[in-house]
Amino acid sequence: MPEVLIKADDLRPDKLSRRWQAFLEFCAEKQIHANVGVMGGWTQAGGDDEHAKPEAASAMLEWLLAQPTLHIWNHGFTHHGDRSTGTSEFMGASVTDQVAAIRKTQDRIEQLCGVRMNAFGAPFNWTDHNTVVALQEFPEIEFTFYTPYVPGKVNYHHELFVTCEPFLGKVRPGAPRRFDLTEALQESRHFRNIGRSFVLQIHPNRWTEGALEDFASFIETLTEEGYRTGTIESLAEQDLFTTLSTPRRPLPHRAGARHRQKTRTTDRPSSSPKAAPEQAPRSQSRPRWTQRLSAPIRRAMPESIRRRLREKR
Repeated sequence: MPEVLIKADDLRPDKLSRRWQAFLEFCAEKQIHANVGVMGGWTQAGGDDEHAKPEAASAMLEWLLAQPTLHIWNHGFTHHGDRSTGTSEFMGASVTDQVAAIRKTQDRIEQLCGVRMNAFGAPFNWTDHNTVVALQEFPEIEFTFYTPYVPGKVNYHHELFVTCEPFLGKVRPGAPRRFDLTEALQESRHFRNIGRSFVLQIHPNRWTEGALEDFASFIETLTEEGYRTGTIESLAEQDLFTTLSTPRRPLPHRAGARHRQKTRTTDRPSSSPKAAPEQAPRSQSRPRWTQRLSAPIRRAMPESIRRRLREKR
């Protein structure tokens, strides 16, 4: 049975907003598996300020993990990013800094609820080569989102993702979004047509009024089509485009194109071979690549190159 992995981003451990609470309670009540990305920092700046509420964070995480269909994964520490420079805590940062950010979140969540998380996904899905190196310092992390490849781990790359949350107004971190049911159906169509599992990335804390209802309608549609919601671990057992144990598989129309091409070239009746036409002799006046150069381009060449070409005539 194909699965949809619901990847819900940006939960702060010490602050359960009204939108997050509504989403989590809905998933728990309807037995919908939701995989929640938890940030380790109390604030977006990652500081341990006087407004931190570790007791509230611990109680919230313990309630969340007590629900059979709710799961957590490491979503970085600060969730800070600069779109003007394209940098974040996992894009443009040193290996040392990236290891520290992952470890701080791993340690804090474990202190709060006793769970050592086994999956990682970077804020904004921004990663670089240093992220790949940093993740190898954490053997307990077995799964990653959106990273191209990390040795020894299962990597859910972008080709598995479906996103359907257009921004309302200016595109910026924290801006309100809506869950677009039409876009969700359209973007997931190529998976659903062949019964293939995929990842649905969402941001419940940014949803506008009515988004939760549209999300519920989409899940209901998937259920009617034979899908079930899955966990990070169970998705690795599915027939995916890319996993650690499954080689990359082409989309059906690409496979069909190759099959048709093979049929045309190998299955048609053979005919008597024809003699290959004689090729016209190449010009010996100057190298072949210079025959296509226009006069202005040749005049723009350095004199040393033009002299060398004249000598070869």
